[in-house]
Amino acid sequence: MPKHSFAFTHLHCHSYYSFLRGTASPVDLASRAAELGMEALALTDRDGVCGSVEFYLACREAGVKPILGVELTEVDNSPESGSKRIRRHPLRAVFLARNRIGWRRLCELTTARQLDENFSLSQAVRDAGDDLFVLTDCRDLIPAVLPLFFILEVTSFMGVRKREEILRLGRAKKIPVAMANDLYFASPDDYSLARVLACIRTRSGWKDVDPLEVPHREARFKNIREMEDSLGAYPEVFASTRWIAEECNLELELGRLHLPIYPLPSGESASGRLRSLCREGIKKRYGVGRIGLKQRLDKELGVISRLGMADYFLLVEEIVGFAKGEGIPILGRGSAANSLVCYLLGITGVDPLRYNLYFERFLNDKRKDPPDIDLDFPTNRRDEVVNWIYRRFGSDRVATLSTTVRFRARSALRETARVMGLGEVEARRLTRNLPYFASLRDPDQIRREAPECRDIPWEDPAISKIMAIASRLEGIPRHLSVHPGGIVITPEPITNYLALTRAAKGVVVTQPDMYSVKELGLIKIDILGQRA
Repeated sequence: MPKHSFAFTHLHCHSYYSFLRGTASPVDLASRAAELGMEALALTDRDGVCGSVEFYLACREAGVKPILGVELTEVDNSPESGSKRIRRHPLRAVFLARNRIGWRRLCELTTARQLDENFSLSQAVRDAGDDLFVLTDCRDLIPAVLPLFFILEVTSFMGVRKREEILRLGRAKKIPVAMANDLYFASPDDYSLARVLACIRTRSGWKDVDPLEVPHREARFKNIREMEDSLGAYPEVFASTRWIAEECNLELELGRLHLPIYPLPSGESASGRLRSLCREGIKKRYGVGRIGLKQRLDKELGVISRLGMADYFLLVEEIVGFAKGEGIPILGRGSAANSLVCYLLGITGVDPLRYNLYFERFLNDKRKDPPDIDLDFPTNRRDEVVNWIYRRFGSDRVATLSTTVRFRARSALRETARVMGLGEVEARRLTRNLPYFASLRDPDQIRREAPECRDIPWEDPAISKIMAIASRLEGIPRHLSVHPGGIVITPEPITNYLALTRAAKGVVVTQPDMYSVKELGLIKIDILGQRA
């Protein structure tokens, strides 16, 4: 058989946003696909789409077609012999978005997986619809009535018996079988890092981690020749893979603002309401006319109207009005202080005319990203404001932003030392004096800039090995947390744009962080708590 006779696309890929499982960033995966001459690549992180926008942009930059998906799981708690059993490998299925409707469905399912205690993966497969591909190697997930785009999946490292069973099942039930490698790392050299992540996730040591918790050694980003060598005897699985890649044509609406719509009576426009409120503000702030006031107001209102942001200003004005009505101290700050409109609406307290502040620093016709208005509230009353926002604009259209907590030098070194069996006292000695922003990739710089770290036995072989592994952990996401103040409000149900999850302490947050949310064109309002 001639080599490279099959085109191939990896359809089951985990980045480091499959927290404590994958090792590669979305950018690294896109670069690897381009390097190997692959025309398309899918991202299917476990139970989340945190890295999807980052991956989408990286693929576009690398000239690779991005396919957005997710691997959804379900732990089987079905009774066996009168007791509960936990499936060592949970039920899994990969969902790939064929189009924009598929992306919305993907976000809905992923949100349900994270927030719905009664989530059923079998039901999700049955309800997938025509805008999602579903890939699985679990026969328990094969529904009685097959969805239009239901696919069985085989990998290059799957046991021969299971592979043949899936191929026979596909032929018997007339279900297409596709090739996917369920990859967790980019190269063979990354296997040790994947093992360390598994140890951290399961609180195990290097020697005693459960092998079933560690990705297979062959679960890596293989090139086309390697995949052909593994499964070239089954050309039909490559044909199915190619067909799936060709059918997935999702175009995200990046660069276009999706501003919340302020509820108004029929016949009244947002621009008209905003101008009316500004006129009332002139009476409160100035009493009588002032030179340059009308010209400045007309200019600002013109820019706001042309950019379609009148609804946004009305929304912020109502938040501020609620706080003042409840006796909650409020301070608007940042570049918003340059705006006469913000001053007239009571959002800020600085007169931009008196201090000759330039509106263009806050907003202008050339600016593509939304304006940034920071609102400060007392820490002990911030929750009142946030809860009111959810009630006023709808819990299905409001979410708190997430932030990604990543391994830094101290946490990476501490966890790696524990995994490799170093004692707690010795591990503390290694980490306690490390500067917060130090990088283990440059120990010489640490020695130069932190004299208290010079007594660390850097040349000891065991310590050197720990340092080398820990340095590779730096920057890898560990978990999601709650943004200190960011709230996003959307014009449609929020799962039309992104998926939600539950962070620590039960707070529901966006899966993508603030940077991806911005790329999606959603507007952020900072509701900040201040102790001062």
